[in-house]
Amino acid sequence: MFFLYSFFTHLLKIGLWIMTPFWSKLRRGWKGRKNLIAKLQKHINLSNETIWFHCASLGEFEQARPLIERVRKEFSHYHILLSFFSPSGYEIMKNYDQAYYVCYLPIDTPKDMRRFIEISRAVALILVKYEFWPNMISQAYKKSLPIYSISAVFRKNQLFFKPYGKFMRNILRKVTHFFVQEENSKLLLESIGIKCVTISGDTRFDRVIQVKNSFNPLLSIEKFKDKQLLIVAGSTWPDDERLLIQWIKTHEGKVKFLLAPHEVHPWRIAHLRSQLSTSHIMYSEMSNKDPEKCSVMILDCIGLLTRSYGSADIAYTGGGFQKSGIHNILEAATFAIPVLFGPVHHKVIEAKALLQCKGAFAIDNIEDLTIKLDQLIKNHSLRNEMGRNAQKYVQDQRGATEKNLRALKKKL
Repeated sequence: MFFLYSFFTHLLKIGLWIMTPFWSKLRRGWKGRKNLIAKLQKHINLSNETIWFHCASLGEFEQARPLIERVRKEFSHYHILLSFFSPSGYEIMKNYDQAYYVCYLPIDTPKDMRRFIEISRAVALILVKYEFWPNMISQAYKKSLPIYSISAVFRKNQLFFKPYGKFMRNILRKVTHFFVQEENSKLLLESIGIKCVTISGDTRFDRVIQVKNSFNPLLSIEKFKDKQLLIVAGSTWPDDERLLIQWIKTHEGKVKFLLAPHEVHPWRIAHLRSQLSTSHIMYSEMSNKDPEKCSVMILDCIGLLTRSYGSADIAYTGGGFQKSGIHNILEAATFAIPVLFGPVHHKVIEAKALLQCKGAFAIDNIEDLTIKLDQLIKNHSLRNEMGRNAQKYVQDQRGATEKNLRALKKKL
């Protein structure tokens, strides 16, 4: 089975190379992996071993970040090696100053993974949430490298738990220890004979609390808000925006609205602007205009969404009309504001929890959105109560980073 997997991985590598002219994200990833092993060899300091963190993309990095920063303090004699699979993670965090070296993960072929691990001088591999690449794990296992999975979540419909998933089950069994978010994931792993499992929660809670505690408002957004209620809609997709723009058109002047699309490519921003008949401003134009005179702001840059939530009274998190589901709702909840999101949230543990503790609303259509937002705008007590419920839920879930760190201390 390994032979077949590796054979198809080589074919995939060729296929990706062929497709690079037609897909910009793929092209960026391919370019970033060019001469990857040689670049790693050039940068690795032979006097220091590394602790290797691997993240799929930016969201998983935010889960890893609290642990990376604690590990760097507690184990200062090790360097941090940070790898990403996706360009959306690598390109944003390639200059992250807490890591000694940031790079792409090689395509999962036996040769590339073997060379990467040999050169990395890693003493431990920490996988964030998922990303169980067979050759990566197998080559690390052959080198007797401890492998830890943090903030992991498993679902019954995944390949690992299917009758035909033996190959991937055997890969999971090479992981030294799993730190899972909740009981169901632990039970699923135990059902396939994996016993080295600890329920430690999700390190994202520690991260958003950390961000909240060090919050400094963005003065330009405060100026735009201008003492009115502010709704921040973060990580939105076109399906979210169609509903939100319908609502904005009938409520102009009643509140301020900040739209932060998930993708900020010029063509996406241009399309979004073309749909807005309401007075609006781009964040990048703030120095040239009077933002307080506009009803809508478009956040046309990355890295500022979390700080924007700190100025908000209500949040809407996008992705709930996509197959992939909603984005990070904890970034808003930690600031004690109610959160709204679309119907595709069944895979997200914290969405269910926030609905249960009455810190969030789920909406299905424009009618739902109108009812819920109108309620929250008119009812100050409801808005505050839901915000307190949301923040309490986040605060109650902290501590995963410490649990992970204690386990690492026993091994390193």
